[in-house]
Amino acid sequence: MANSLRAENSVTINGKTYTMRASFDAVCEFENAIGKSCFSIIKDLGTGESLTLRVIAAAIWAGIRGAAGKNVEKTPSLEDIGRSVFSAGSTKFLGVVLGFINASLMSEEEIRAAEETAKNG
Repeated sequence: MANSLRAENSVTINGKTYTMRASFDAVCEFENAIGKSCFSIIKDLGTGESLTLRVIAAAIWAGIRGAAGKNVEKTPSLEDIGRSVFSAGSTKFLGVVLGFINASLMSEEEIRAAEETAKNG
């Protein structure tokens, strides 16, 4: 089960639910896959550009790999995720992708503060 306060989201690909985590390795893999930083993506969104299918698929792929830890060989490939996103409709995944990108920009201190705020109401 995903813990949103630990920078985790859940995503369903081809009927299987995966946890996504914006770990250091996941963010680096995402940025390498798209050739841009997370800051650049946010900047692009601020100027009215939309997320491409490749960005959406790469964020999901990297996030699933981030949650898988040492079991990355059991995760779907970037191409498989891209085909699934295309088939299901990319707008369905915008929330988890933006959550992943947002979490990649948060510090551990900010995550802990949000967790504490949620716990204390």
